[in-house]
Amino acid sequence: MSPTPPKPIPKIRKNPTPAKVNIPHKDQIPIWMHDFIEKVRDVPGDGHCGFRAVAVLRNLSVDDHQIVKYNLYKELVGVENV
Repeated sequence: MSPTPPKPIPKIRKNPTPAKVNIPHKDQIPIWMHDFIEKVRDVPGDGHCGFRAVAVLRNLSVDDHQIVKYNLYKELVGVENV
């Protein structure tokens, strides 16, 4: 029995068309940035919103912002000092 030949590698388009995203509050974002937005998530604005946004973009829960804060702390201080 002979081995099956490998599947051909799909060609990558050089200029892929950007995916259309529903952008809430679109009027508050500069027009030149619209093409760079891939997904939009609304997080509570409680002082930890930056960490919450990073957590959501890393496929964590909004409430897992403390993991992001701790990982940033370890990175800034150095793992050997934690």
